[in-house]
Amino acid sequence: MRKAIKSIREYFSLLRIQTGATTATAPLLGGLVMGQRDIPHLTVLFIIGLLYHIYGFVLNEYSDIEVDKKSVDLKNKPLVSGNISKNKALLIVIISIVFGYALIVFFYRSIFPISFFTLALILGGLYDLYGKRLAGMDFILAGGFFFICLMGASTISDEFNVLIYILCLLFF
Repeated sequence: MRKAIKSIREYFSLLRIQTGATTATAPLLGGLVMGQRDIPHLTVLFIIGLLYHIYGFVLNEYSDIEVDKKSVDLKNKPLVSGNISKNKALLIVIISIVFGYALIVFFYRSIFPISFFTLALILGGLYDLYGKRLAGMDFILAGGFFFICLMGASTISDEFNVLIYILCLLFF
């Protein structure tokens, strides 16, 4: 039982669930500002945001594992310690992407949320892969947040108002 609890704790640490709601609010608020009031759809937007959060943090841990191994302070991180394998982490990244797209296709069936989600994934992924190597990559990550916010807004309409651009720029 203790081993199972430790394993669950390791996965929660890798997924950074405790901060997931902060990322998940971007598409949720995007939908709300555009007029979405349907609780099931708002819940789906929150889940997509949570999947984006998991994708970003796990990919970041995956891409930084070799650098993190050089630090004594980071030896207890789930991937560095080997408590979670790199392959399992990569599987989590892929599952997050697939479930995100599946939810968008099933609930919204529009090219706009798919396109904005794709842009958010690309920008977030670029940050994760090159964030420690290239200057200014925080702006790339900020662009990912801009587009995940627009993804939520685009589930209602592709005619954005000024307020949604202001909100997405705040996430930027």
